[in-house]
Amino acid sequence: MRPALRDAVRSAGHRRAGQVLKTAKNLDKAKQHPGPHLRDHLAQAGRHLLAARERGPRYGAAATELFLAIAEFSPLDGKLPNYLHGSLQDDFHSGFRHQYGEYVIAYGDLVR
Repeated sequence: MRPALRDAVRSAGHRRAGQVLKTAKNLDKAKQHPGPHLRDHLAQAGRHLLAARERGPRYGAAATELFLAIAEFSPLDGKLPNYLHGSLQDDFHSGFRHQYGEYVIAYGDLVR
């Protein structure tokens, strides 16, 4: 399985993105405990946005879309849940896969 966050962030120029969300097992952990898995990536998002823009306009466009999605995704109080249970895990996974599909449509050759 190729998690959307890893691939979308990689398309935005983040070379280490696969280290945390690289397997189905890690995706399962992330959907159960999203906060710990996402905080590090979110903290580095601005740096990776600039790096992607330096790589060129296509990478910059992909990174910009991802960066804007982060703003939409992040809770207003800044508190990511440390644990999701039951149907919330299913919602997280469904949204994750849907967003991956959107990135593939928009940036197919970069999302590999």
